[in-house]
Amino acid sequence: MIRLSNKKILLCITGGIAAYKTPELTRIFKKNGADVRIIMTESSKEFVAPLSLQAVSGNQIHYSLIDEEAELGMGHIELAKWADVILIAPCTAESISRLSQGRANDLMSAVISVSYTHLRAHETPEHRGLRLMGEKKKGGGGGGGGG
Repeated sequence: MIRLSNKKILLCITGGIAAYKTPELTRIFKKNGADVRIIMTESSKEFVAPLSLQAVSGNQIHYSLIDEEAELGMGHIELAKWADVILIAPCTAESISRLSQGRANDLMSAVISVSYTHLRAHETPEHRGLRLMGEKKKGGGGGGGGG
């Protein structure tokens, strides 16, 4: 079975029809020892009730980019630091589009942005070089062009 003891999972729920399965997913994570916190986009509330998720997770549900209860209203930073794992389920095409464009206009995309920035800040020069070499390799080789 899945080993999730003491893992901190941040489940981000977007507005796809599969959102109705997230209470069960949350229950499975909890049963396997994980602590689960949940971010819901506005559209996800059309598919699953926040109160159901709060009951299953045992934690407050997060929706708003500005969280006045969090220290200095920067709840998105606290959530990003807290999580061991961030899972977007379901992840709609709209969400993928926003994230790929670097838009952070809601809580979920702001948390993802902060997490990405945090990961990049801790990247060693060796890892950065390998990542850049891998990107060039995927891009179809070098030579000619550019500009």
